[in-house]
Amino acid sequence: MKLVLYFILFMIFSLFQACSSEKTPLASTAHEDDWMDVNSTAFHAAKVQTIGVVSCRSCHGTNTDSGENGTFCMDCHNETGDASYPHPPGWAGFDSTISHGSFYQVHDELTCNKCHGGENRIAIGCESCHLGS
Repeated sequence: MKLVLYFILFMIFSLFQACSSEKTPLASTAHEDDWMDVNSTAFHAAKVQTIGVVSCRSCHGTNTDSGENGTFCMDCHNETGDASYPHPPGWAGFDSTISHGSFYQVHDELTCNKCHGGENRIAIGCESCHLGS
């Protein structure tokens, strides 16, 4: 009888342990240690420039603004974030010599399309703000 009681208590304890929340998430092994190091050959920008964000979507989801499974492009690459790269602060403005409009007058659309167009559409395009673009 004691054996049955111990077994039932063990099963109840196991059930509660199995339903608990994860307290210490495992470290991700999806990326190299120097994935975020701009001086590394394994820097994430090199992969994005080579094949786009297609491979990122299998883990991070399809929404580049906010990853379904952790961070994604716009969590760091935004106008107000610490890593607004590749655009400097004031890029979205109109009254600056470093604004996107000034850049576009000197360069062509193909420069922007490396990130903003085609299969590499990892950021918003012109038509998101400029109606009729």
